[in-house]
Amino acid sequence: MFYIFISDNIAQESIPELNSDFPEIPIDQRYAPDFLAQCIQWHEEIPQGWVYDIKANTFSPPPDSEAD
Repeated sequence: MFYIFISDNIAQESIPELNSDFPEIPIDQRYAPDFLAQCIQWHEEIPQGWVYDIKANTFSPPPDSEAD
């Protein structure tokens, strides 16, 4: 599970729920609640800059990218 930090419907960061550097510390103890409230939980890592469609609950590459 990943926490995707969203700003203006753009993925800014993908944060893994489990971190091997801090294996005993849950994500809610590594990050402030107000920060996590700006994230969505997602089943896979999302590249930075991808666009989040809140209505469809999907991510897509930025319009100007040449994604496969």
